[in-house]
Amino acid sequence: YAALCQAFQQLLRQLTVEGEERRSYWKAKLQEALGENAGAVVEILPNLTDLMGEAPPLPQVPAAEKENRFHIAFSQFVNALASHSHPLLVFLDDLQWADAPTLRLLEHLVKDEGERCVLVVGAYRDNEVDENHPLQLAINAIRRTQGHIDRLQLDNLGQEHIRQLIADTLHCDEATVASLAELCLEKTQGNPFFLSQLLRSLHEQGEIHYQRDEGQWDWDIEEIRRRGIT
Repeated sequence: YAALCQAFQQLLRQLTVEGEERRSYWKAKLQEALGENAGAVVEILPNLTDLMGEAPPLPQVPAAEKENRFHIAFSQFVNALASHSHPLLVFLDDLQWADAPTLRLLEHLVKDEGERCVLVVGAYRDNEVDENHPLQLAINAIRRTQGHIDRLQLDNLGQEHIRQLIADTLHCDEATVASLAELCLEKTQGNPFFLSQLLRSLHEQGEIHYQRDEGQWDWDIEEIRRRGIT
């Protein structure tokens, strides 16, 4: 549950530093929602006790029932945090590496969405996820139960996009950066991560530098080519 824990721990830290009145509000709401199940959430989010106090001990149950109890408790926890006046967005990156318990929890959350004002956004590398990958199997399971999923395909950047990005970054027109954008596309194939790393490297090495007297960014495209940066 590492990714989920990180997201909700950050949210809980934000809630605990709110004013006394708001802290009392969240404490009462969480205690009412979780009741005796609070300990199931505290096991993965220990800083929940900073907001609502110590949780009552949980009775021992078989492993399968324990996971089901946790799923119910976590849904109650999310329900308490999300409302029409306080919607909740959960973003999870690199889902291609998510473990089985995390995927089962996500299935439960999405299938149990009801009237909750919650949007779960998950990002993953589709070149690492085939039809038999656990993530794809989880997505299929959610769809079979009429869970609502929208898929957005994010492809590599084209030359036009790279020109726009570099022009915005260097505060100049697209024609000025055309040759630099073409070189960046050649080096990165439009991969956004590689592109940002390449531009950062060119700046750190002084290949892209700011001309203070002229008030503009400058570079020598032929010098960059001669460097042979991969």
